[in-house]
This record gives sequence, C-alpha cells and structure tokens, in this order.
Amino acid sequence: MAALPSEILADILSRVPAKPLLRFKCVCKSWNSLIKSPNFIKLHLKQTLISNSDRHLLVSSEYSSSLHSADLDLNHNLISCSELHHPLKHHNAVKLVGSCNGVVCISDESKNNVVLYNPLTKSRREIPVDQISNPSNDFIVLGFGYDSKNDGYKVLRVVDESEVILYSSNNNSWKTVGSFPYYLGYRGFSGLLVNEALHFMVTK
Repeated sequence: MAALPSEILADILSRVPAKPLLRFKCVCKSWNSLIKSPNFIKLHLKQTLISNSDRHLLVSSEYSSSLHSADLDLNHNLISCSELHHPLKHHNAVKLVGSCNGVVCISDESKNNVVLYNPLTKSRREIPVDQISNPSNDFIVLGFGYDSKNDGYKVLRVVDESEVILYSSNNNSWKTVGSFPYYLGYRGFSGLLVNEALHFMVTK
C-alpha cells in the first residue's frame, strides 16, 4: 500500500484528540517527527478549536497544592475530572497563573518558583529565578501569555508596582520593561490574557 502524502497524513492526524495522538508517536519514526513538529502542533491546536473538542477546565485551591483538570466533551455534554501530578506538587500551595495553547503556568506561594507545564505531554520548563534582582519581595503579581509574532511564551512579573520584568521562553531569560503606572486593586489575582494582551484591574 502506497504511503499517504505528508500533507494528507498531517490533516488526518490533526483531527485526532491529544491523548491518543501522543500514543501514535510510537507507530514509526516519521509519525513521531511529524507529531512533535511545531507546524503540526499549530495545525492540531487550530483543528481542536474548530472542532470544539479536547477542552479542559483547570481548577486550583488557594490553600492547597492540588490542581484538577475537568475534561469537557462539549459535543456529548460529558465531563470527567482528574488530579494533575504537576512539578510543584511538593509545595504547600500552588497558584495557577494562566494557561495558553495547552501550556499551564503555575507558581508556588512566593511566586519565585514558576514552571511552564504541559499536562498532556508532561513536559516542563522551570523559569530561572537566579536572574531576578529581588526574588524575595513580598508583593509580586504574575501574568502569563503567548506571543504569536515571535512564537514564544511570556511571563510578566510586577514587583511592588515599581519594577516590571518580562520572561521570554525563546531565550529563557528576563528583561526589565519599566515600572507599572497604576495601583493594582486586586493583588491576589494574576493578569488575564485576552487577544494576546494581559489585563489587570487597577486604579490610578
């Protein structure tokens, strides 16, 4: 039997839900390479959004290190819940900073241990805290998002509204981007990502 053209194979596999798709990497080396390629990952994400499937609701508790995932099947009105075995499980409490494209940003109570984590693939990246000038500051607010122009994830760190630094996954480093010109009214909440921009509730 003749092999399918790579474009057709990619289109077929992009319609497979994420969990069984990960098992398909074991079929052969070419499938493994295809499924792990950045272009295919973008195609699969686009197809998932179109098909209204593979949706997950993440739930965290303010005083616990537990994270739970509610898998939503909107086509059949089904829901199933499971606990995530995330990298910060050993901490007293875990903060869900945000999620985007299947990647979850979590931190400990101090917001000094920050991890980008994919619950499906189990891949993780610990954000380097040694590059931060004052990691032990009491007041820290975080935000998490995706930069489609540079194809990378960003973590924004606001320290006492006097310093704002930005982490980029592309070069795995922080840079200072200025100060925060407003007063953060709800300091316990992370920034909300809408249209690739972080939003905070503030006062002048």
